[in-house]
Amino acid sequence: MQYLSFIKQASGYPFQCLTRHTLCHPNKHPLRKMNTLLLMSLSLLYLKEVMGLRCNTCTTTKEWKCTAGQGTCVAKKDELCSTTSYYSGEKHMYSEQRCKYKCREEVSSKDNMLTATLCCDKNFCNIF
Repeated sequence: MQYLSFIKQASGYPFQCLTRHTLCHPNKHPLRKMNTLLLMSLSLLYLKEVMGLRCNTCTTTKEWKCTAGQGTCVAKKDELCSTTSYYSGEKHMYSEQRCKYKCREEVSSKDNMLTATLCCDKNFCNIF
């Protein structure tokens, strides 16, 4: 019994992890689990930073389907995914999707043409 007490103290495991017949599995140690989760979370954040924001691209979208220039882009510094839609009256004419530098959400109108720009910061958020 003294031997078991020495192992408990030397191992650093909580006493409840050690019994007379078995030791806790190393992966079940609460601190090890937390460290693993922290490492995985930091890795995912790093990958997102390295890979960058990915956006849909399309030079012309009609009736909400891409008809020309479909692809993807990786946003550079100060860029977001954007969709700019053009309307004549209430009728949707076409839209464009791309990575846009210093994207700002805005709506403007000139004559009978309405232009609306939407910006977003999640991968492939500017769906068409």
